[in-house]
Amino acid sequence: EDEPTRLRIWEKAWKGYLRQKMDPKGYWDSEQEEQRDFESFFFLLQSFLEDHPRLLELEVLGVEQFWHADYPSAPLGIRADLVGRYPDGTITVLDWKSGKKPFFDKLPKFLENDSQMPVSALVAAHVFKITNPMVEIFYLFADFEHRAQFDDASLKGWEEYYRKLIARINSETEWPAQKNKLCDWCATKAICPAHGNADKRRPS
Repeated sequence: EDEPTRLRIWEKAWKGYLRQKMDPKGYWDSEQEEQRDFESFFFLLQSFLEDHPRLLELEVLGVEQFWHADYPSAPLGIRADLVGRYPDGTITVLDWKSGKKPFFDKLPKFLENDSQMPVSALVAAHVFKITNPMVEIFYLFADFEHRAQFDDASLKGWEEYYRKLIARINSETEWPAQKNKLCDWCATKAICPAHGNADKRRPS
């Protein structure tokens, strides 16, 4: 593809995140502000791709697209920021994170055991009939990236994990709340029983 086409693809993948970062209250609605938005996007994108030139080698297979995999034991789906193929044939699922790098000390280990990376890998493996999908996560404003490639044994292990998890979910009738490191970000903390708020009325 020619350069303008590539830029439009990358713009679509980035524009929403950049808008959220630079104009969180939605004040930019005039033509002048829209142009400033694009110029800012272009500058950040250019800087990012100078640091990650290999991304320009990607054959783009999908942008902000929903992908679904009908595993017999565990139907799964993802909405991927970008899916592409490197020149060596590797299929990768890319996710852009627009916030700061999380506070976890062992972030790579956390990412690989969080659902996003293995589920993305399972879906890519199913859709493209491959055994070694890659998943890449970029924290755009924190200068941090993490990637993992999943082999056949790993994929089978994760599929079995989700098969058991889905079976357990389907058999449960009670879901007691539990505290974790994401509680401060949760919109329902104010009415969460795990924080002693079980008797508070649900906000309208």
